[in-house]
Amino acid sequence: MIPIDFPEANRTFTRPADMTDEECAPLRVHDTGEALVSCWQLSPEELAEVQRTGVVWLWVFGRGMPPVAVQGASPFKSHKPTVVCSSCKQHPGDGTYCSACGALGREEFAP
Repeated sequence: MIPIDFPEANRTFTRPADMTDEECAPLRVHDTGEALVSCWQLSPEELAEVQRTGVVWLWVFGRGMPPVAVQGASPFKSHKPTVVCSSCKQHPGDGTYCSACGALGREEFAP
């Protein structure tokens, strides 16, 4: 995985003096005042492994274990409910009639 920049990033961590650029890249983060949020991109091989196993391993260097979180969804995007057809469970085209089966009816669920 490689750390990637993102629009909400407002701080940069640089590598420790005893590490090389190959060992540790700069890390752009969003500092909330209570937590640091970073964004990581998987290589095609890593993505295939996560799809195969369904797991992600987290390393925290040092001797303590701070509270951490790993997630796939952006914490910066709004979490609006997704509207789907109540009959076929496909996304409706115009929000009234389902573009997949033509049924009238919808339900919402939180992503």
